[in-house]
Amino acid sequence: MAYKPSINLDAIEPVTIRAGQAGRYYGVSRATIWRYAKEGYFKAMKISPCVTLFSKKELDAFFLKGGVNESK
Repeated sequence: MAYKPSINLDAIEPVTIRAGQAGRYYGVSRATIWRYAKEGYFKAMKISPCVTLFSKKELDAFFLKGGVNESK
């Protein structure tokens, strides 16, 4: 009998996401995500030479508040 998890793993909201994922989710380019991070709208977390993550909670707060028009 195969193991069946007691929760739906697809329904779990990620805590962090990468720039490309963030761009697709919020409808902007990956370059825009990087530019906003560089301008200080939210922080980038470098976890290895090739992987940088962004807080989903921080991105939600930024984009749901209206993005650059309302932030900072």
